[in-house]
Amino acid sequence: MKYAATESVFKQGSTVPVKFRLLDKTGAAITDAKATIMIAEVVNDKVGEEQEAVSTSGAVSGNEFRYDKTEGLYIFNLSTKSLHEGMYQIKIQYASDSTLNAANTEYVNLRLR
Repeated sequence: MKYAATESVFKQGSTVPVKFRLLDKTGAAITDAKATIMIAEVVNDKVGEEQEAVSTSGAVSGNEFRYDKTEGLYIFNLSTKSLHEGMYQIKIQYASDSTLNAANTEYVNLRLR
């Protein structure tokens, strides 16, 4: 698994808003992508087993992002209540039938204190 170089820090037990925007080559918003989120603990720079992330509210279903037309963003409200303090890697996968040729994957690190 890939290890992301940057990290964001949040309070353990809080809700972490994970948001991103997708644009096509012309700069137009991609609104029909299916995007999912996974989370894995990182110990000694080694990424552990991935698990489906848990939403506090508003997920389309399970670990899928919802698209907010007002903000033009894909949003997932990540619950950290079941996680302990430490480093985690978030993996976001997304694909769109109409504009993206293949699934894409992005990684972000999250530290809980």
